[in-house]
Amino acid sequence: MGIISYAAQVTSTGISSGSYIDGYVKKLGTNFFIYPVGDGGFYRPFAAEANSITGAYYLENPTVTSSEIIGGPFPTSSKDQDVGSISENEFWDINGTFSTKITLTWNANSNISSLIGSNDLSRLLLVGWDGSKWVKIESTVDPVSILGESSTATTGSITTNESVVPDNYKIYSLGAAPGGALPVTLVNFDVTATETSIQLNWNTSAEINSDYFDIERSLTGKSWAKIGSISIEERLIASAHNTTLKQYNYTDNEPFNGENLYRLKMVDKDGTFSFSTIRSATFDTKNGMSIYPNPVSDKLFITSNKNNKIAEVTFLNLRGETLLTQKAVSRDGINTGSLASGVYILTIKYNDGLISSHKVIVNR
Repeated sequence: MGIISYAAQVTSTGISSGSYIDGYVKKLGTNFFIYPVGDGGFYRPFAAEANSITGAYYLENPTVTSSEIIGGPFPTSSKDQDVGSISENEFWDINGTFSTKITLTWNANSNISSLIGSNDLSRLLLVGWDGSKWVKIESTVDPVSILGESSTATTGSITTNESVVPDNYKIYSLGAAPGGALPVTLVNFDVTATETSIQLNWNTSAEINSDYFDIERSLTGKSWAKIGSISIEERLIASAHNTTLKQYNYTDNEPFNGENLYRLKMVDKDGTFSFSTIRSATFDTKNGMSIYPNPVSDKLFITSNKNNKIAEVTFLNLRGETLLTQKAVSRDGINTGSLASGVYILTIKYNDGLISSHKVIVNR
């Protein structure tokens, strides 16, 4: 297959099931773009928003895929424990070195109902081949797909919750969680530092025989400790799917100094459970500092008893290159709109020469 490249100013218009590209598509620029790829008579686009992402769609079983993709085949029997099944109908080869959210689509030919064992989309996963096995990539079904229709078992799309580097996985596909339906559909999960504590807020829908949340905290991301628990209310007991949006919150009044990592353990009544994505917030007891929200999508705020002594704040990428600099800090926060999704190092320089560094995730 050849590669068709699109310039940065090109948008996803005029492409359909009758005019897709059977091959690789490359897009320059960082605007959201629907890649018009397909195979075997089926238009099966994916979406990304980082520069120079390249990808193609294969209407093939990844277990018996051709040698066209180096590293194959990718047997669906080799999977992580939190992945129940992998599509044997299709996969996407997506490549790139810049982090981005990735969206995959499906249609009737994908036979999603057979994959998840029902029409319950809460079991649907976006999965990637990590070099030896298929692994779950935290993702959420889009209520309205990138194709403009409501996501159902016959058509829809699913998007990663966090930005990923496409090259971290060899290929991508659709999968299903093991066992029955997931205990909770987590709509969002946010963590915010204040001057005295760290506040956790989350919303849920589709609570099916759910029992409780455990709130877990870590400094390293490897060792986790339970710091609290909240029971789940069953408001619509007679309904198989509770679609009422529910709000929950928890306050960590004793966070560690520095970066705190949080996750939710969502437990069902039969003991099965799943984990949320990891969120972080920085808490500085020495300077009374908090940096929030983290991840940030628009404006980042810094509160500290030394705010009036901050001379400069700088965002560096992981290669050490300066991407954004701002003199002093105001109540209006720092506009991160010019930064692409990814991980950055925030450096805070004070008038007295003190410098502190903090990891900040930009997520759109």
